Amino acid sequence: MSIGSRHFIFEDDGTLKRLSQRVHDGVHFRNDRLPQYAGAKVRMVSVYMPLDDGKPMFIQHIDAEIWHFDETGARLDAYGPGYPHPLDWLSEQDRKDAADKPAVVDVTDQIARRRWEEKYRWTPTAADITRVVNVIWPKQAGRPVPTPPQVTGTEKRRIPMTNAARRVLSGLWQPVGEITERVGDLNDKDLKAFIAGAREKADPIEPMANAVWLGIVAAAEKQLEIEKARMSSKGIWVASIEAERPSPDYPNVYSVEIVEHRECKGREAAVQAAREMLATHAHLFDTTTEIHARLCPEIEWSSP
Repeated sequence: MSIGSRHFIFEDDGTLKRLSQRVHDGVHFRNDRLPQYAGAKVRMVSVYMPLDDGKPMFIQHIDAEIWHFDETGARLDAYGPGYPHPLDWLSEQDRKDAADKPAVVDVTDQIARRRWEEKYRWTPTAADITRVVNVIWPKQAGRPVPTPPQVTGTEKRRIPMTNAARRVLSGLWQPVGEITERVGDLNDKDLKAFIAGAREKADPIEPMANAVWLGIVAAAEKQLEIEKARMSSKGIWVASIEAERPSPDYPNVYSVEIVEHRECKGREAAVQAAREMLATHAHLFDTTTEIHARLCPEIEWSSP
């Protein structure tokens, strides 16, 4: 038995719309955008259900969030750039009330949590839940239930994944990771020798094997470029601040978010930028969130 989910948007005028898993995940992980909601806040409902042969059985959990979007339709994270830490949302009266409490009871975190929930959470009514349930199980409604329109993002739909393709891709994770790790451990001299040797392995008579070996050569050449860039203090360097948080759903799993990054001329300028950003975002550090500074040459940087 697996767990499935359905995602819905409740617009301000009461219109109910569907959000596919692909678009939901794309927006959630910032790989997709919803320009139609640029600069707005949207009430979201996610319903999680056990599946029997792909069919939802019953509601296990309902999550109601308020998503905030920037001017491009990209989702803003609750702790991302543009939003202060919850403790910064406390009014002067809140702080005074907290200070007046006995020292043994610190209500500051409770007040901050309430402020956060007011901004990023909402409580659906019984009628809202009924509308969602009727969409998931239309037969039990006892009347025709119109299918809500579906919200589309900016990313093009991918080719549907087949079971055979998924199995092969899953099996390739380990060898690809091993190739990446081994090539990454080579120094400049070793990389040059490896590239020459890998080129000799390529065999035009075996077109697929030839393409694989040429791909390995390309990967090694890219690693050589990265190593050369790391050795130079000149050129464009990127300084970034990352927030690392534990997953609320999976033990020993952490998510890493790029809080801010800057492109700088030279490594020393990037070091100074990292120091400034660390000071700016120090308030994000708490008992569950670690803040890290990272430097890398432009060739090694992947934009969030």
